[in-house]
Amino acid sequence: KKINEAKTTGTDTSTKKSLKKGDNKIYNYNKTFAEQIEDWKKGLIPENDSLLVGATPEVFKQIGFNNLPVTINQKHVDYAVNGTLDKDHFLGETLLKQLPQALKNPVAIIKSQTQPNRVVAVLKIQHNGKNIIAAVQVDGYGTQNNVRIDSNSITSVFGKNNAINKLLVDSLNDEANKKLSVFYWNKKEALSL
Repeated sequence: KKINEAKTTGTDTSTKKSLKKGDNKIYNYNKTFAEQIEDWKKGLIPENDSLLVGATPEVFKQIGFNNLPVTINQKHVDYAVNGTLDKDHFLGETLLKQLPQALKNPVAIIKSQTQPNRVVAVLKIQHNGKNIIAAVQVDGYGTQNNVRIDSNSITSVFGKNNAINKLLVDSLNDEANKKLSVFYWNKKEALSL
C-alpha cells in the first residue's frame, strides 16, 4: 500500500531511504503552519524540506500567480525564529506564525527591484516599528519529504524600515512613468501606514 501511495503522490520508494537517518516515517504536511513550526523546533521536519505556509492566497492568484502551495525553507524559518542572520530577519515565533494570514491581506504586492520572477509583499504586520515584507519567488519550488515540488516560494521575510515610504513609493513612481511595478496595493492601508 505504501508504494502505491508513493506513486500517487509523485514520490518514489527511494524517498523514504533518503530521509535523514533516524526518520522512520514521512512528515505530514497537512498540519497548520504553526504546528509545522512547533515540529521544526523539535527536529521532526526532514532536514532539507520546506515548510508549507499554505495555499496561494486569492489576492496573489488575482494578479496571475499559479495556484501552488506557498513554502518557506528551514533556513529562513531559523532566521525568523532564532535571529541567526540579523535583527531585521528576527521576527520571533509568534509573528512568523501570523505569516499565512498576513499574506492573505497584504498592503501591496510589488515587483522586486533586484530579482526577476520575484515579488515583494508588503504586509500589514510590523516588528520593532518596521513593516514586514515577504519576497516570493513566482513559480519557484520547495521540498517536501525530500521531493522537489512546484511552489510559490518565500525566499525571505523580514522587517524593513522603508517598506512603505521607499519601496512602495518608488514602485508607484515607476507606474506613473509607465513601468510595470505595482501588481496590487490597498491604497487606504498604505496611506494609513
